[in-house]
Amino acid sequence: MLAHTKLIPFLWNMLIAVTVSAAAVLIPLDLLFDIDSFEFYLSTVWLTTLIFFLDIIFTISRLRSANSDEELDEKNNLSFYLKYLLPIDIIAMIPFTALIAIPALGLIRLIKLVKIIFYMRNWRMREIRFSGVLAIFFFIYWAFLATHWVSCIWLSLRGLNPLLDNLSNYVQSLYWTVTTITTVGYGDITSKNNLQTIFTICVEILGIGIYSYLIGNIAGILTRKDPAKAQYLENMEKLQALSSMRKLPRSLQNKMRDYYRYMWKKRMGYDESSFLQGLPPGLKTEVSLHLKQEVIEMIDLFKDADEEFIKEIALHLKPMILLPGDCAFREGDEGKEMYFVVKGDLAVLSKNEDSMLATLSSGDFFGEIALFMDKPRTASIKAITYCDLYTLEKTRFKYVVSKYPSIANKIEQKIKIRTNNFN
Repeated sequence: MLAHTKLIPFLWNMLIAVTVSAAAVLIPLDLLFDIDSFEFYLSTVWLTTLIFFLDIIFTISRLRSANSDEELDEKNNLSFYLKYLLPIDIIAMIPFTALIAIPALGLIRLIKLVKIIFYMRNWRMREIRFSGVLAIFFFIYWAFLATHWVSCIWLSLRGLNPLLDNLSNYVQSLYWTVTTITTVGYGDITSKNNLQTIFTICVEILGIGIYSYLIGNIAGILTRKDPAKAQYLENMEKLQALSSMRKLPRSLQNKMRDYYRYMWKKRMGYDESSFLQGLPPGLKTEVSLHLKQEVIEMIDLFKDADEEFIKEIALHLKPMILLPGDCAFREGDEGKEMYFVVKGDLAVLSKNEDSMLATLSSGDFFGEIALFMDKPRTASIKAITYCDLYTLEKTRFKYVVSKYPSIANKIEQKIKIRTNNFN
């Protein structure tokens, strides 16, 4: 039902956009070629009037029953519409060309394009994920209209060539517009007077603006589309600079390169924690839980845990990566955090790291003995493969075991089993 209520306004807005776009194309052509004498064009004028009239009724009805999320936008409520947009809709609804035999008055209806701007703005704000793609799509839309209007203006300044039909005249003008805006400028069609020359200069400046906007937006979209890749490329540049300045050994360079590449491939190169800090506590917890839900469900310690515990622990788990051969810690180190294995295999080693006591894999946790018993690490942990881990700091660990006795009991039982096995 909710999807249905959202689909109807969307389809109606699309109908309005198509109607306004058709008017924006046909009205300038009417000024050039007097197409208002055709029955088809007169039918579109009255059909546009009817659609614009129904749009006023539909918009008022929708805004009266607006949802709370719509009320968050001061430019998308009934009072704003009645004060600013309703006069625009009323003016655009009037069929001036049908009532008064002055074709130029038809241009007044194009004021309805203001509403298309509002549609595009709201669409981009609601469809956050596709905002960049929509920006390019909207740019193409306005570039198309601008090219059409410039072609019509140039044709009016040059005058119709009596040796060509209307379609050929328009195509020639469109050809000049495209070559000028794109700065190709073959020079086979040139200005004949000062007015045409000034207009040409303006179109050339417009072309520079279009290129600048397009290049800037495409670069921004590619960067925002994959922030993890952007972070990876930035790290590679820093690694290259560091290697040149400090003469890092080739093996160390490769290890750092593999680490950053693994982070990128696992989509962990972008740290969302700084973004989450700006959210209110309730929303931050909800987002953190969603991002780490799959990880939490994999860990045996958290199975059948209280919902409040899951929400709270999700805020304090921090990601960590170990490369093959890396040590999470060594025996005798101070215990500062415990670890949860999301993916990968690790070896529990003896004091001299000459024998393997046990292995750890996805769903296991380790490092809890030093925290629970307040003593140094009792073994060394080394990664066998690439390992994705989450860590929990000592202060949060103390809080968890004090507030949630059931979790503390599970940890204590695991400690007893491991102590007996190692002994």
